[in-house]
Amino acid sequence: MSAHRASQPEQVREFGSRLVVLCLLAAHVWRDEEINLIAALQARCLNLVLLVYQRRPRLASCPLWRNRTNHPAAPPAVLVLTESLAQIRADTLAAGGDEVVPLTIRAWAALSLGHLRTAFESGLASFGGLSEEHLDLLTQAELGKRYEVSFDVAERHFEWAEVTKVYPSENQPKRLLCGPEPVRRFIWKQGDNIYHDQVCLGMMRAFNEIWRALGTTVTWRDQSGRVHAEPIRCRIYDVYPLEGMPVLRTALIEHVLGTTIAPLWDRNMLGLSYRTVWNDYASYDDTSGNSYTLKLATSVGSFIACYVLAVADRHQDNMMLDAAGAFFNIDFQYWGGETTFPDTGDLPLPWGFVTMLTQSGMWPEFVELCWQALTALQAFAEPLLALLAEKMALNPEHQRKTLATVGGYLDPIAKEQFVERLRKGKYLALPKTVLHHLAQEYKKKKKMKEQQQS
Repeated sequence: MSAHRASQPEQVREFGSRLVVLCLLAAHVWRDEEINLIAALQARCLNLVLLVYQRRPRLASCPLWRNRTNHPAAPPAVLVLTESLAQIRADTLAAGGDEVVPLTIRAWAALSLGHLRTAFESGLASFGGLSEEHLDLLTQAELGKRYEVSFDVAERHFEWAEVTKVYPSENQPKRLLCGPEPVRRFIWKQGDNIYHDQVCLGMMRAFNEIWRALGTTVTWRDQSGRVHAEPIRCRIYDVYPLEGMPVLRTALIEHVLGTTIAPLWDRNMLGLSYRTVWNDYASYDDTSGNSYTLKLATSVGSFIACYVLAVADRHQDNMMLDAAGAFFNIDFQYWGGETTFPDTGDLPLPWGFVTMLTQSGMWPEFVELCWQALTALQAFAEPLLALLAEKMALNPEHQRKTLATVGGYLDPIAKEQFVERLRKGKYLALPKTVLHHLAQEYKKKKKMKEQQQS
């Protein structure tokens, strides 16, 4: 940026704060669908802060410069704006900057705080109609037994529940088969604050809306020439806390059928020597191009979402694959600055996943997709943080720390620094998983000893 402009930070800050408003006004003025908005304004997210104002990260949201300014429908204020943006673009590129994440003005207008709030709230639901007696019954339910209960979930009434599995984790969640027909499967979970899961999954829905609107997509052409495409996204499941509870400590969680934990995935992938290639093992039961793009798109979405939300406790038992090959994370008790000890770093990646990408030559593409996904979210840092602040209102003791932490991950970062974090990620998840398994084994033996003594 020129020395004259760099010496006037107040003017630049004022320009940045008004920029998005002007863009939205321009989108409002040009309602005629026949008018190509990109002809007058071509949106880009310029990493201005990284180049000039490191301490003003919100300026990274400045998105626009013009393609041409002589559009007959362009109002005078927009023409002045585009002249200034054209100069900023020239100065930025001359200084060695780069342009990332193409954004159209329509995308900015469509992705207001209200739209992101709608995406967030689309998955909010609870289950109810459960009496105190039936609550106690399910809390003490035993494996293999069916219980006559009454409750409602997502506009469906259930009359019985059977425990089909008890998980070995600390709070011992149960897998329930619920009827009448058609039966549904849920995870009955108690002890954890389910509000954390709701907020993280809701933010992931907002992330998905941004990636969808910007067209952030994985594409791949198979040997027959057919092109497969899948938008980058988080694979999301439903969480239903028990309504009427002052603290959300009891919930039904959607049981995703056909899931496999990442350690088993690693062993399957790496057990066939280093000849493993991505398109041969896109999933256990599907090696098609559709599965290839699905796994890559959901892996990128899941890793970047957990990175931005600072989700901790990412051992590989919390990383799952569904039957189609979609990758997703579970258990969001630690996030936004809350962590366990010892814990993983920013981007823990399953070791087998990284090895598979490296051996098949797909690692550079994965890195580039992660970078695109991250910079897309950084461009919408302001509405995302506003949404998070709004949804964290029920947890005021965590709100300030969470906003500061997530805001830090939404601040601009040098691409080389981000790539280095990805590279180090493969060394993080495996040690955490080993420690997690040792802790689980210790708790299991301790419980058995206590039972024997009693």
